[in-house]
Amino acid sequence: MDTGIDGLLSGTNMKFYYSPSQKGFYVDALVYPNFPDDAVEISEKKYHELHTLIRHEQKEIVLINGELIPIPRKIIPSWGFIRKKRNSLLKNTDYTQMPDYPGDKQKYSIYRQELRDIPQKFSNPEDIVWPTDPKDKPKQ
Repeated sequence: MDTGIDGLLSGTNMKFYYSPSQKGFYVDALVYPNFPDDAVEISEKKYHELHTLIRHEQKEIVLINGELIPIPRKIIPSWGFIRKKRNSLLKNTDYTQMPDYPGDKQKYSIYRQELRDIPQKFSNPEDIVWPTDPKDKPKQ
């Protein structure tokens, strides 16, 4: 038995709405202090469809020519996310600096330095161009 809001709302005769400005769903059975002016009435089926796209497929809903359209959600990375990714990439290549590593230590040394230099080279997390791991570079 579904005890979430979807389970409570399913099969009722309520009206469903979506507000692009608030990026949220509304139902007529609840009282809201500030019901958005741009709320668009949608069917229950459309509600479930949009809700799934937002929650599970990382979509965002926009209103274009009176129609609600799902588009890919732009995820803006934070410096904290960048730091975690960089640290993970460094950790995953630590073994390349061991004395008995049989591969090209020089290439990995350069790659690892490029990773460490990211905060100095880029001022905006969205602009980061990640260096390519030497194992992923085509052989020359």
